[in-house]
Amino acid sequence: MALAMLLVVFAVAGTPATATDVTYNGQTIVISQPGTYVLKNDITNSNNVICIEIKASNVVFDGGGHLIDGVDDANKAGIYAHNDATVLEGVTVKNVRMQDWYYGIYFNAVKNSKVEQSSILSNSFGGIVMYKDSTGNTVSGNRIIDNAYGVIFSDGASNGVISNNEIRNNERGLYVYLSDGFTVTGNQVTGNINNGIQLHTSGSGSIYNNNLNNNLNVFFFGEPFRANAWSVTPRAGTNIMNGPSIGGNFWGTPSGAGYSQVTPDSDGDGFVDGSVTIAEGNVDAHPLAAWTGPTPTGTVTVTPTATVGPVNQTPYKPHTLPTRIETEDYDLGGEGVAYHDVEAANLGKAYRLTEGVDIEKTAIGNSIGYIRVGEWIEYTVNIPTAGAYPATFRVAGWATGRQIAFAVDGVSTATVNVPNTGSYTKWQSVTVPVMFQAGRHVIRLSFNGDKQNLDYVEFGASTQPTVQPTTTTQPTQTQTQSGQNPFNGPHAVPGRVQAEDFDNGGKTVAYSDSTPENKGGAGRLNESVDVETNGGITNIAWITNNEWTEYTVDAAAGTYTANFRAGAWADGKKISVTVDGQAAATVSVPNTGGYETFDTASVPLSLTAGSHVIRLTYLGDGQNIDWFEFVSGEPTTEPTVEPTETVTVEPTETVAPSEQTPYKAHTVPVRIEAEDYDNGGSDVAYSDSTPENKGEAYRLNEAVDIETVQGGGYNIGYITNGEWVEYTVNVPSAGTYQTAFRTGSWFSGTRQIKVSVAGAEKATVTVPVTGKDYLYQTVTVPVTLAAGTQVIRLTFVGEKQNLDYFEIGAGTTTTGTPTVEPTATVTVQPTETSTVEPTETVTVEPTQTVAPSGRSIPGRIEAENFDEGAAGTAYRDLTPGNQGDYTARNPTDVDLETLGSGANVGYIRTGEWLVYTANVAQTNSYLATFRVGSWTPPSQTPGQRTIMVRVDNAVEKAVNVPLTGSSSAYETVSIPLDLSQGTHEIGIRFVGWYQNFDWMEFAPAN
Repeated sequence: MALAMLLVVFAVAGTPATATDVTYNGQTIVISQPGTYVLKNDITNSNNVICIEIKASNVVFDGGGHLIDGVDDANKAGIYAHNDATVLEGVTVKNVRMQDWYYGIYFNAVKNSKVEQSSILSNSFGGIVMYKDSTGNTVSGNRIIDNAYGVIFSDGASNGVISNNEIRNNERGLYVYLSDGFTVTGNQVTGNINNGIQLHTSGSGSIYNNNLNNNLNVFFFGEPFRANAWSVTPRAGTNIMNGPSIGGNFWGTPSGAGYSQVTPDSDGDGFVDGSVTIAEGNVDAHPLAAWTGPTPTGTVTVTPTATVGPVNQTPYKPHTLPTRIETEDYDLGGEGVAYHDVEAANLGKAYRLTEGVDIEKTAIGNSIGYIRVGEWIEYTVNIPTAGAYPATFRVAGWATGRQIAFAVDGVSTATVNVPNTGSYTKWQSVTVPVMFQAGRHVIRLSFNGDKQNLDYVEFGASTQPTVQPTTTTQPTQTQTQSGQNPFNGPHAVPGRVQAEDFDNGGKTVAYSDSTPENKGGAGRLNESVDVETNGGITNIAWITNNEWTEYTVDAAAGTYTANFRAGAWADGKKISVTVDGQAAATVSVPNTGGYETFDTASVPLSLTAGSHVIRLTYLGDGQNIDWFEFVSGEPTTEPTVEPTETVTVEPTETVAPSEQTPYKAHTVPVRIEAEDYDNGGSDVAYSDSTPENKGEAYRLNEAVDIETVQGGGYNIGYITNGEWVEYTVNVPSAGTYQTAFRTGSWFSGTRQIKVSVAGAEKATVTVPVTGKDYLYQTVTVPVTLAAGTQVIRLTFVGEKQNLDYFEIGAGTTTTGTPTVEPTATVTVQPTETSTVEPTETVTVEPTQTVAPSGRSIPGRIEAENFDEGAAGTAYRDLTPGNQGDYTARNPTDVDLETLGSGANVGYIRTGEWLVYTANVAQTNSYLATFRVGSWTPPSQTPGQRTIMVRVDNAVEKAVNVPLTGSSSAYETVSIPLDLSQGTHEIGIRFVGWYQNFDWMEFAPAN
C-alpha cells in the first residue's frame, strides 16, 4: 500500500488557538501544526496525488460536511496522514464526504486516532485504511459504501475499534491483515459482494453485536486460523436487531438462508437457539435473532417528549418560504404531536438520536428512511406572501405506487407520486405546486407506503400555479404492471440484448422467478429476477428450473445466428427459446465450471419482420446468462447437439490426471502469463497446497491461487514453499535464452524460483524484496533450452512471493561470461533496477510490431490502429472475439465498431488497454486531443469514465471522458504532453465501462 508523495505545495503554518478555516484552491493542503482545521468548500475532481495531507499530531480535520472528490486514479489519496520522521498521534478526521479516490482516508503509522461521522463512497481500492503500526485507532459512525475494500486494518494496525458504521455494498466490507486485538461492534455490515469481514492471519479480536447480512459473511486467510471472540456474555441492552440483550451477531444472507434467519428463538430472549461455528477457534455462542417483540424499554427515550411537552409544538428550525427544508428538521413536540413513527427508536441512528423519526446519513447529509405506511412529520413555516409555491421533493423509492400526501393546517393540498428509482440511494426530484395563504402554517407530510426515502423539500419563489407542467407524473409510467412493454427497448434485431433488460410488466407477465426478492442486489431492485454484478459483468443468476424472462424485440426479417453468452457448473443445462409463444430453439448451455465464467452457444433462428416477444425458459438449476444476440446468417456449426458433445468432453480431458496439454500455445520468443499454466490438473500440471483457488480469479475450478493484478491482468499469489506450475513451450532452435521474470516478495529472507526442464535444473531466480504483494521487479536469468516441445517447471522456494509473468527472449548460443553476468546481477538486488528496464524493452519488441499506417506525430492516430501483437502485448481485452462489426483488424479480440470510413473502440471495460508505437518528428510540447464519449444506461449509476495515457514508462495522465449521452455521440478533450524526438510507445488504459474511443490527435502546443 505504498503511496507516492508530492512536493508540499501548500502548508498551514502556526499553531492555531481556535479553529482555522481551510479553503481548497487546487493545490494540496498540507497541515503541519497541531490544531483544529475546518474545510470551507467542496472539492471536485481533484487530480492531486494527495488532496489533504496531515503531517502533525493532535490535529482535528473537520470537513464541514463538504465533498472531497477525486478522479479515481491509482495510488491517489483524499486524506493522507503520515510523517516520515515520527509516528503521529491524536489525529481526528470527521464530517467529510470522500468519493472517487483510490484511497479515501489513509493513516500510515498513526496511532490513537479517529475517523468518525463521515461518508466514504465509491473509492476504487480502500475507503478507510489503517496501515503499518497504526495502533489504537477508531473508525466510528461512518457510512462506508461502494468501495473495493470498505475498511482496512493492515500490517500491525492492532487494537483498533470499528463501531457503529454502515459498511454496505463494498466488494469486501472489513479487511484485517496481520493486525490483532481489534473490536468490531454495532456495525451494519450488509450487501458486500465478496464478503463482509475478511480476516487474514489476525486474531484476539472481539466481534459482537453486528448485523452481518452478506452472501459470505466471514472469510479467513492464513492457516491455521487465528482465534477471535464472536460474542460476549449476554447482558441487558438494546442490540443491533432491537432485541433486549447484547450477545453475539446477527447472521443473515440476502437469500434469507442465514443461521439467524432460519433458526428459531424458542425462549424469546433475543438469541436464536444454538451457536454458529465460523471456523476452528471462532464460535458465536449467542447469535442474535431478528427481534419482533416490543421495543425494549431501555431504548424508549421519553425524555425529549417530557422536555418539549407533548402538547407544545414549536419549530426545530425557522423556515420562511422560499427555502429548503431538510426533512430531519421537523418540529419539536414528540411522538403524536410533531411526528408519528411506528418504532420508538431512531432506526437510522443519525442526527436526533433521542426521537423516533428514522434519520439516516446520506452522501450529502441526512434523510428520513425506514418509512412505514401511515407515518407522518410536521414543519412550521412562515409564508410572507400568499400564492402558489413550487415544492420540489428529493425522493428515492424501490417499489411502485408510493406517495407523499401534503397537507397545510390539516387540509389536503397536493399528492407527490414517488418514482421507483430502483434503490434507496438513487434520488430523483419531483415538483408539485402548493397554495399558501400569508402567515404561519403547519405542513404535514404523510407517507403512503414503505420502501421510500425523503431527503428534503425545497420551496421556490411564490408564483401563480404555472408550475403544473413540471409536475413529475412521468415516474408513474413505471406502474405498468398490468401490461407488458419493453425495458430499455424494444431491442433491435440484429443486435444484442442484455439478460437483465427483460420487459416491464412484473411477475408472471414479463418473467417468472421462484423467489420474491432480487437475490443478486443489482439491476432493477423492485423486481424479483435475480440480477447480480460480479467482476464487472451484470447477469441473471440464482436461476432455478423453469424460471423464464421475456424480451420485446423489433426485428428485420431474416435467418440469424442466435448467440447466448451463458455458463453453468454442471452438464445438461438448457435454455428453451420461444418466439410469440411458439417453440423456436433449444440452447445447450456450456459447462464452464463456475458461476463467474461464461461461454457462447449458438443456434439458428428465423424471424419475420416486426415486433416479437422472445421468452427464455431456463431448464435446470445452476446456470447464469449474461446476454444474447442475433447476428445475420446461420451458424457454421449445424446441430445443437455438437456444443453439448464439446462441453461434456473437454472438461474431462482438461482435468484428466494422465494427460498434460498446453492451456495456451507458447512459441519462443514469448511472454507467458503465470496464470496460463498447462491443463492436466493437480500433480500433473501443477502442485498447490490448498484445494481451492484462494485468489478467486480466472481459472476458478483449479487449485492454483490466481488473483487480479492492480491495473489489470492476473498473477499467481498465496504461494507456499514447494508449490510448482508447468508450461509447455515450443522452442524453434536450441540455445541459451535470456528469460525475464516479473516477480516480487514482501518479507525479509530469500525467496527463489527454480527453473527446470524434464527434471534438470536450468536456473535459479532470486526473487527481489519489493515490499508489497502488488509491487514487482524484473529479474533476468539465462535458460538453456533444446529445440522442440519442452515442458518448463517453475518451483517456488519460500512463501510471501508473487509471480506475474515470465518472458523468454531471443536465443543465443554464447557461453561463458555472458551466462555468468546475468546471474550475478540477479543476486545483487541494488543493481536490479538498473538492469530491469533495458531487458524489458528488448524482450517485448520481438512480439510487438507497429501497425502499418497512421503513426506519426504531429498527426492523428485512429483508435483501431493499435500495434500488431498478441493479447497482453499490444492490447488487453476482457471479452473473447471482436464484439463489433469492423473486421479490417481481424483476428483480434479488441472490440472495433464501424464509424464512418474507419472504426472506433467500443464495448470497453475497466482494465482494458491498447498500445500505439508512434514516431515523433521533433521534440516539443504537444496538445493531445482525444475524441471520446460515454453514456449511462438505465438502472446504472452515473460515474466518471477516464482514459489513462502513458508515454513509454512515464507516469500516466488522466483524460476525463465527457458524458455525451449515447454510444454514437462524441466530444473532444485535450491534455498537454511533452514528447521528445524519436519513437515512443503510447499506452491507453480505460477506467470505467460505457465509453467509446474514436481517435487521438497531437498538435504542437505553441
